[in-house]
Amino acid sequence: MAIVQNFWLKGASKRLAGAVIYKAMGQTRARQLASTVTNPRTEAQMSQRIRWANLVAFYRANQSWMKY
Repeated sequence: MAIVQNFWLKGASKRLAGAVIYKAMGQTRARQLASTVTNPRTEAQMSQRIRWANLVAFYRANQSWMKY
């Protein structure tokens, strides 16, 4: 992670030449992208995706009474 102090990139939020430029805590920061992703379908990753999907489905089904 690096803090960007370039005038042209100040406040930018985009992907640029193998890096991601984003804003956090009032600063413009940059981080390097991963060069390769070895296995995006591991058991742990698929389990985590299922948990989020179940949580979203539960919220949508019970949204009306959860406001109160």
